[in-house]
Amino acid sequence: MITLCLTIMSGTLKMQAQQKYEWPDFITEFAEFQAGGDIGDPNNELLEDLYEIYCDKLNLNNLDETDLQRLPFLSDVQIREILVYISKNYPLLSTGELMAIESLSYRERKWLQLFCYAEKTDTTENSLKGYILPYRHEVVTRLSVPLQTKVGYAQYPQSVLEKNPNKVYQGNALYHSLRYSGKLGKHIEVGFQTEKDAGEKMFDYISGSLMFKRWKFIDRLVVGNYRMSFGHGLAVNSSSSFGKIMTLSSLGSINKGLRRHSSMQESDYFTGAALSTSLPFLNIQISGFFSHRDIDATMISDSSGVSSLKTDGLHRTLLERSKRGIVGKTDFGGNINYNSDRISVAATAIITHLSTPLRPKFDTPSTAYRKYNAQGTDFGTYSIAYSYRASSFSFSGETATSQSGGFATLNMIQHDWHGNKITALFRHYSPKYVSLNGKTFGENSRPQNESGFYAGYAMNISRRTRLETYFDYMYFPWMKYQVSNKSHGLEGMVQLSHSTDRIGEFSLRYRVKSKQHDWKHSIGDNSEMINTLIFNTVQSIRIQHNVTFSPTINLRSNVYAQLVYSAKDGSRNGFAVSEYLVWKPIKKYIPNLCLNLMYFHTDDYASRIYNYQPSPLYTFTSRSYYGEGLHTTLLLRQKLAERLSVIFQFSSTRYFDRSTIGSGLEEILHNHREDVQLQLIWKL
Repeated sequence: MITLCLTIMSGTLKMQAQQKYEWPDFITEFAEFQAGGDIGDPNNELLEDLYEIYCDKLNLNNLDETDLQRLPFLSDVQIREILVYISKNYPLLSTGELMAIESLSYRERKWLQLFCYAEKTDTTENSLKGYILPYRHEVVTRLSVPLQTKVGYAQYPQSVLEKNPNKVYQGNALYHSLRYSGKLGKHIEVGFQTEKDAGEKMFDYISGSLMFKRWKFIDRLVVGNYRMSFGHGLAVNSSSSFGKIMTLSSLGSINKGLRRHSSMQESDYFTGAALSTSLPFLNIQISGFFSHRDIDATMISDSSGVSSLKTDGLHRTLLERSKRGIVGKTDFGGNINYNSDRISVAATAIITHLSTPLRPKFDTPSTAYRKYNAQGTDFGTYSIAYSYRASSFSFSGETATSQSGGFATLNMIQHDWHGNKITALFRHYSPKYVSLNGKTFGENSRPQNESGFYAGYAMNISRRTRLETYFDYMYFPWMKYQVSNKSHGLEGMVQLSHSTDRIGEFSLRYRVKSKQHDWKHSIGDNSEMINTLIFNTVQSIRIQHNVTFSPTINLRSNVYAQLVYSAKDGSRNGFAVSEYLVWKPIKKYIPNLCLNLMYFHTDDYASRIYNYQPSPLYTFTSRSYYGEGLHTTLLLRQKLAERLSVIFQFSSTRYFDRSTIGSGLEEILHNHREDVQLQLIWKL
């Protein structure tokens, strides 16, 4: 790899002046880390939450447990150790004092310093002036322009469209979004966002919210679009979910309560009002919420109900537009939480009513797996969450039941001493358990039809060397898509990372995942087909080397290898090599440059490689690559004025093994695709 070769040639390379660690650097590291190596499902919501903290950093001398719980890479034990250290050494003079906390690894300290600072508290905070000052406003607009024409934007005669009106998209190929966010003092937040997806006729997503927090008797009051999560998310969690490697630290603090919905995601949020208030003398917090919004769904042909809920937010064709907002969804409920120094107990109830009954089809062999999917118009979910915390030990869990008669429970033990973490987690989500608003740890997108045991271990071998590993066994007691019987799965990962001034940062990750799937085949000369469950196993290796040559130049190299095996298809392989160059000029108004080059070669789609590419603000772009080709991304960040900046991105993918890209209306009749994005950011 280029960086390793350059480092060896330099012999005694030492960074006299390190490159300043900034938000784009964090995104590059965190993107793969938070998903455990499988970054096919971008977590924009989580990254947006973190960016808000980055813009409005936490003062270590004026924070509480709730503030630190917003940082998902910190465990409960680490949060308590940070708070204890601050109380004993108040006030902190710099973030460098965090080195005295043994449970924090080099990576965690580096990340924490990006989101925190140390200053004496402002005496105006509780005065009238403190309610409106300081203030912060930000306006961000983004335009995306594809340079190739997809089949869905082709011109057809009217006679053809009359016979097949869904042959084309109704709008143009441009993507455009506009976002505003503002903060007034420590207590008021406001936001607005609107978006037009490529292919849509107009801006069809508009969202706004207003939040008061820590204001007199109000902990949080949100009006408009909002998100919430209580307990471990079995009953309700519309906030971020994490990959399995992040569970080594984050799951114990998943309870985020109420907050504004500030992203472009068009699902998993509530519309209405929510309030949380505290009774400090009883250590009790009470929350209540009400929501009503129209959601997308697929109507059954006889209009007797809907077969499924649609969550992608796309309304490009006449068919997609016909599904828009046809079901009214009403949610209401509450949470009561008792929290002392060591013990927390919380009860949550949420009632959901759909204006049109949900009636999934499960009367054929290929659809029988849907038998326990959500059905009807009324759904109730109730849970009890609990936790016990000691100096280096914590136990937490949640147990829930649903109106459908199902049962779910998740329980976790963590032990953390001197930066070494042991995590053991047991989960059981019965097939009959239905939670339309739940989201928590697991293999499935919702907590249903799954049991499993997860064990993780992380240790600081030294201040700059860390070992992380986990093992997860999963069992699915009912059928799944393309799995016609109960099935099993296994997953494991081990990662070693090391950082020094001489060689930069180096990490090695091995991951294996094996799950059962259907295999229909015949035996011998018998023409009768039989079905057998077989394991499909995916092994992946990632080697990463990151080195800073000067205060202006950083180079990150990645090597990916993928091996897929099943009795049905045999072995398929894939590999990729990528280089990620960052150039940060010292002068203020010279643009920052990020260049990502990646060559990939895989046998098929099953052996595909995922790769993160540098992206504009508030976006997280990870794509899968299969076949043989070359991908290039160029991103420029330019400061136009003190409060105005622009980001320009050009990306190109060229395939060597095909003449077209994509399928259906997304098909491109070339072997290459190029896109341009332009983003303007104004801050006050």
